[in-house]
Amino acid sequence: MYAVSGTALLLAMIVAVLLGRSATRPIGKLVAAARRIEGGQYDEPIDVEGSEEFRRLAGTLNAMQQRVAEREAHIRHQAYHDELTGLPNRAQAEGELARLLAEAGGESCVTAMVIHLSNLRELNASLGHGIADDVLRQTAKGS
Repeated sequence: MYAVSGTALLLAMIVAVLLGRSATRPIGKLVAAARRIEGGQYDEPIDVEGSEEFRRLAGTLNAMQQRVAEREAHIRHQAYHDELTGLPNRAQAEGELARLLAEAGGESCVTAMVIHLSNLRELNASLGHGIADDVLRQTAKGS
């Protein structure tokens, strides 16, 4: 009787260890992926083997990191581009100019061109913001 109980206990422990390992590996991969996402790395898809629940969670995390990356790219674009024209804004131009000057290192020339639209305020006041915005958009297009 003790032998049967001992064998059953031993088998239960072996099954528990095997089940624990089958859950620990996917959980470890998911935790590593969550830390990677937390650090801002969204390019590596999460591939987890295991039960359907783990695969579903990995799929959800993949979709989440893709949407976060898309939102960050959109926010970055908004930060460095004019909303109306889509052209790079002053912050983008200053950063690009600083980069070009650093790369040139005094060995080559860097030229910057600024276009000023005269009487834009008067155009706004007399014809309205819509017309002035259209003028800006058309000027940005180069037409």
